Amino acid sequence: MAEMKAIGQRYLFKLKQTPGVKRLIERLRRRGEWQGVGHGLEAVEGELGLMDWNSERRVEVLRKLLKSGLVAQASRQSRQPELQWIDPSEKTMVREYASL
Repeated sequence: MAEMKAIGQRYLFKLKQTPGVKRLIERLRRRGEWQGVGHGLEAVEGELGLMDWNSERRVEVLRKLLKSGLVAQASRQSRQPELQWIDPSEKTMVREYASL
């Protein structure tokens, strides 16, 4: 990233869902400033500073509503995620998030 910044090249990376990224997503989710960007996606902008970075960077978080399917949910007794079906008849809104 430093080399790209040094030559003035714009760049975009997908971030891993590290604990810092997850905390950012939770803060942005509570803030509630999501905007529709088409194709069923919503986006919001935030700033994030990770340990390996020398400064905070702009982060775009995208989310989409999952209609049905399987979801992994952490069990309190085990560290192993459990797969569970999403019931589309329930009012539960499950979303998938990506951070760029």
